[in-house]
Amino acid sequence: MADETNTTMGEGLKSKRTLPPLETAPVVADQAKMKAETKPPETAPEEKSEEVDELAEANRKMALASGVFTGLMCCILLLSILLVVTFDQCVAGEDDDAHATDSHQLSWSYHATDNVVGPEQWSSVYASCGGVSQSPINVDISIVEADYVERNMELIKSSGNCTRFFGEETYSTWSVSKLGECTDGKLKLLWDGTEFILNRFHLHSPSEHRLSDKHHDAEVQFVYETPAGGIGPIISVFVEASESEDNSFLAEYWSKFTGEYHSVVGSIDPYIDFIPTSSQVVWYNGSYTTPECTETVPRIICTQTQTMSYHQLNLFKQALGRLPQTSAALANNRPIQPHNNRQLFIVS
Repeated sequence: MADETNTTMGEGLKSKRTLPPLETAPVVADQAKMKAETKPPETAPEEKSEEVDELAEANRKMALASGVFTGLMCCILLLSILLVVTFDQCVAGEDDDAHATDSHQLSWSYHATDNVVGPEQWSSVYASCGGVSQSPINVDISIVEADYVERNMELIKSSGNCTRFFGEETYSTWSVSKLGECTDGKLKLLWDGTEFILNRFHLHSPSEHRLSDKHHDAEVQFVYETPAGGIGPIISVFVEASESEDNSFLAEYWSKFTGEYHSVVGSIDPYIDFIPTSSQVVWYNGSYTTPECTETVPRIICTQTQTMSYHQLNLFKQALGRLPQTSAALANNRPIQPHNNRQLFIVS
């Protein structure tokens, strides 16, 4: 505008001297040039849009991956919990070989509640508990048929010295467990031509079996397995409480049901110290006495009893009062099951 105005005025007023050109234009041009040189190059709108889209896509992928990972971890955690609960419920039976736990995880007990089945309803959940060869039964000596088989000559024996065991409170009893892990000796049973290994023994009170219609104060059951962990026979020994001193064999374990391994002085040998091997022995085909009540288990019943002190019996009964599957019933013996015309044999 300044240049144009000055030119017009010069043409119209010739009598006046023409003004010299202004010096500001080159300065402005130089300043503009400097700004252009120092200003960072602008990104084209299309390039900016592409960068924004790529960043948004990367963020979206990261969020998606994070969500997938979180969901996967949640699924793994939930599956782990379900497996643990399912396993706990399954192993809470099959001869009392489970750790004590909270009662809300139980699927059966010795006393029925709103959420847990008692012995009368076990078969509604575990079909095998309604089988025809269930234990325990009443062993009536007066009608037992004799079966004189000389296999009793090698009925039970030990090899080496087993000195270590795992003492635990299970859902429903005290158990001396993991005897099959002994590396310095095995407690064996030769039965019907097959060798079995003693895995554990535990207590029931009152006794599960009856001997000629009589319940005893307790019954110690010695559970055998094949070397591969398959089902084996179970030897039962009846126990009567008295004012006598503590049973020395049981006393070795009575304060050691702590969920830990323990060692004994000498050797663990119930064949010498507890099982009355010289007594009359009755056997029949039965089952486990806890769910799933698996059948075809040789049940071997010693007719001669052992003794324990009232002090020992009372300590065990106190434990029954706090264990999840026995706290309501204050007992851990399954009711007597139908005989169903099974043969019982005496091994002399």
